[in-house]
Amino acid sequence: MVIRVFIASSSGFVADYDSFFESKESNTVFSFLGLKPRLASKAEP
Repeated sequence: MVIRVFIASSSGFVADYDSFFESKESNTVFSFLGLKPRLASKAEP
């Protein structure tokens, strides 16, 4: 049995898991999902 994973929104199909994984690896998940990037939090010294 094969389970296909895909990402959808209220407007329909967005992408499949492979495309999401590639965006995660290239650090572009927020733009992939159509979200504004979060501001980086400051590290405690």
